[in-house]
Amino acid sequence: MQFFIIYVICNLVFVQWMRFSQVRGADTYTVVAINFLAAAVVSTVAVFFTSTPSSVLDPVAICLGIINGLLYCTHLLSTLAAFRLVGTGITMALTHIACIFPVVFAHLAWPDKESMSFYRWIAVGLVPLAVFCLRPTRIRNKTLTWKTELLLLFVFLGVGVIFIVHKIAAATTTPEVALVYQMYIFGVAGVSTTIIVAMNRPFPNRLDLRFGISAGLLNALMCRSIVLALALLGAVFFYLCGPPLLIVLNVLCGRILWGEELSKRQLAGIFLAIAIILLTNSDRLIYNS
Repeated sequence: MQFFIIYVICNLVFVQWMRFSQVRGADTYTVVAINFLAAAVVSTVAVFFTSTPSSVLDPVAICLGIINGLLYCTHLLSTLAAFRLVGTGITMALTHIACIFPVVFAHLAWPDKESMSFYRWIAVGLVPLAVFCLRPTRIRNKTLTWKTELLLLFVFLGVGVIFIVHKIAAATTTPEVALVYQMYIFGVAGVSTTIIVAMNRPFPNRLDLRFGISAGLLNALMCRSIVLALALLGAVFFYLCGPPLLIVLNVLCGRILWGEELSKRQLAGIFLAIAIILLTNSDRLIYNS
């Protein structure tokens, strides 16, 4: 249970800390780069002490790590942009709805292992409605532009693809290789973001370093606590309780810390997002009861 609590706290603090870095005026790209590099160092040290040399060169871990490393880089930058536009509550609700993507993919790829019940099909049907309700109609009294629409769509679909790659990694690798996979994710994401930063701002200041290093440590701890919580508590408890709790906490933090307000339609979208998560994971509850 303690690892689940650590995961929730790390996730919540990471989101609000990244938002705080924006408010304090830190350079977003630099903070993201340092965050990934710090997480990569921590993951590499963990691999050095726990993994065999052969697992480090596992082709599946390398390929999937590169794919998700590039996705992590682009998605976190897009998420931070969405924080500025629609707030942390709406952005996190959009990302957590994407839990339906790996379930549908697993059903198509391994139908004998992952079923699609009536409740899960309802969850799939509710996704467009939830996204529509969460989508703001205006931002700061201005009509949404097509660029903002594409940004929010990428935040939603991008994390869905990330979840699918995670699902493939979980289904095709051992726990030892999974840690190597995590190392490659942060390594590729860190190098990619650093290249972007180096072209515009080669030297980070103290504010960027402070936010980036602390965020990276949180990120690495969060990833590790997910693995341990899943192993000890199981997927049923983790996926039924984690995402809905984080949606509620992020909405509350957004309201209290940053003054984010939600319309009645967006509140309905929040409730739909929670319903989608519960329906998506209902099969785990039924088959494990």
